[in-house]
Amino acid sequence: MDLDLKNKHIIVAGGLGGIGKKTVELLLEEGAKVTIFTQSKINKEINFESKSCLEIVETDYSKQEILEYDLEKVNKKIKLEGVIIMIGTGRSNDEIFSNEPEVRKLWNINYYFPREIAKAFVNVTKSFVEEEKKQEFFITFCSSIAAKTFLNAPTEYSVAKAALEKLTKELSWKLAPLYRVNCISPGNIFFEGGTWDKIRKSGKLNLQKMLNDKVPAKRFGEPIDIASFAVFLSSSKVSSFFNGSCINIDGGQTTSL
Repeated sequence: MDLDLKNKHIIVAGGLGGIGKKTVELLLEEGAKVTIFTQSKINKEINFESKSCLEIVETDYSKQEILEYDLEKVNKKIKLEGVIIMIGTGRSNDEIFSNEPEVRKLWNINYYFPREIAKAFVNVTKSFVEEEKKQEFFITFCSSIAAKTFLNAPTEYSVAKAALEKLTKELSWKLAPLYRVNCISPGNIFFEGGTWDKIRKSGKLNLQKMLNDKVPAKRFGEPIDIASFAVFLSSSKVSSFFNGSCINIDGGQTTSL
């Protein structure tokens, strides 16, 4: 299917590993122009299956003025269409009430940083909405099924992701119809270097038993399972009526409707 993404300029925040990296690869296959935003230090150009993204921008997710400056700079090269925000972490201690630094870390990465990126994107793009009579941009967040069902995940991770899903719904109303705002909620996704990879290597949990007991599909998801839908949501040709949705991609793990 032609998603009409050729030459469309899309930001992927958190596009250097796991789900984000696969999202970049699939966008490039569709002919999109991709700029990666990251807080990681980059020492060389990173290629994605023989193709290169437009640029990898080291930025600061906590500083609104820096985010807007960096977005303005890449927007001047090619006008932006949307942003996919794939940052997040559930790595924490096992305490019910984490200490203050840990709470701040989990809320920053899983709620405040995605919020700041979305806010900066709107501030930069709204300035030329009227000029070019452009009708639609998109923002796609990445949450977790931990936001809506008990997984024994870190408390602040689950609660921060729940807040992100509520933010999705609020923005979908308040920014419509010029912006479509949606959210993807992955279940258990396995990739090298990810949380489940580390758990597997630790040998502390029988992963196949967990999957057999908790996941109807009886397997882990893969980055492509999430990335494919993120690319779908990037296309106004096939997803223009998606707005305010939060879609579970979890092999059937969540039990509520």
